[in-house]
Amino acid sequence: MTVSGPGDRVRDTQALERRLVEAFVVVVLPLHMLLPTVAGWLMVLAALRGLVVVARRPAFEPLDRLYLVACAVIPAAYVLNMALAGWAPSWLHRPAHLLLTGGLVFLWIGRIGMSERALFRAVVLASFTALGIALFDVLVHGSVRVFGWRHQWNAVPFGNFSLLLGFIAFAGSIGPMLAGAQQRTRVGLGLAATAAGILASILAGTRGGWLAIPVLLALSFWSAWRAYRGRVLSSWHFLPALGAMLVFVFAAILLSGNAQHRIDIAVEQVEAFLDGSGSRTSIDSSTELRLEMWKWGLQKAAEHPLTGIGLANYDEARQQAVESGRMPASFARLANLHNELISSLALGGVPTALAVVAFWMLMGSFFVHRIGEKDVFFFATSGLLVVAGTCIFSMTEGLFGTSAGTKALALLLAIPAGALRHRVALRTAAGIATKGDRGR
Repeated sequence: MTVSGPGDRVRDTQALERRLVEAFVVVVLPLHMLLPTVAGWLMVLAALRGLVVVARRPAFEPLDRLYLVACAVIPAAYVLNMALAGWAPSWLHRPAHLLLTGGLVFLWIGRIGMSERALFRAVVLASFTALGIALFDVLVHGSVRVFGWRHQWNAVPFGNFSLLLGFIAFAGSIGPMLAGAQQRTRVGLGLAATAAGILASILAGTRGGWLAIPVLLALSFWSAWRAYRGRVLSSWHFLPALGAMLVFVFAAILLSGNAQHRIDIAVEQVEAFLDGSGSRTSIDSSTELRLEMWKWGLQKAAEHPLTGIGLANYDEARQQAVESGRMPASFARLANLHNELISSLALGGVPTALAVVAFWMLMGSFFVHRIGEKDVFFFATSGLLVVAGTCIFSMTEGLFGTSAGTKALALLLAIPAGALRHRVALRTAAGIATKGDRGR
């Protein structure tokens, strides 16, 4: 008869908790692309579980503090602005979701850990889910743009996060391609998921998001170079795969009549704005309206550099701009200026804009300092792609513009960040133990 001791029971509990983390990750990412509200409730349950785990293991590592501070800077700036210019607690809902729900998910994964395989499976499934939704909308419903399953997303964040999922899948293929590991199935699935995510984005017609593609390609190459150096240039797989991605993007855009049409419209609208031939009464929620909003926002920022017009006063200022004829009627229904920096300057002043920049810099530093470490390469690269991608996306939309987009941001940061934190903590503990043994 085998008798299990306390140590065995602890190991069994840890293994069960790890399987729970990995099951959550594999389920929640594809589910979020399909049913973001349901995925949001799963995030809340995971956050509650994280709260329990943190209560049992309350010690905070430096990476814990860095991540939570990065998530807290924007809510803190919002509170400061409200203290100076008037209270509007609804503005805190989405950034607080990134801090509280996303933060607890990060702490949960950071204390339990997860495998690369789980994240890779999750992003592959999510990419194919996004493509399936997009193809169904376009081929079955005849939709011109994809707004998610039963319009549960907005076309812009749906396309943007589909694109990010594709690039994260590619990041999951880099290690096997360059490390000489015989994992052809993983590489093949990763490249197929990359194509799926890019194609879903193109079908969604997300013009602004496509500006991130060259940056994400460059970051993928730079990350691989940092970790694998000479193998990048000598590989028979990596550079051809990177080149194939570039060719696929251009071919897909050129062959898509809708993509070409939307690019042509954008060019025409920019030209109309610059030469002043557009009419404010005819502007809709497209490129020309964005340019007009940015101009209005910069004017307001110049008038009130310290506090902006005030987050709490945005609705009133927006309505006044419409009633006075300064802005078109379509401006009255837009919750932000579709550029996070300009929105922050116009509504919250310089302190809020600096908080947004600090968020990107702190979160970027969390991942970039670990890019060269092969055991956390996939997690670090995934997180860095999310930071860079959402930074560029937010230049033509809001960082917290939609509920689904905010949840996706929280998930795609918390999951790789937590996994990276756990690996680093294990390595640190092992190093301390080794030094202790040598000192005896």
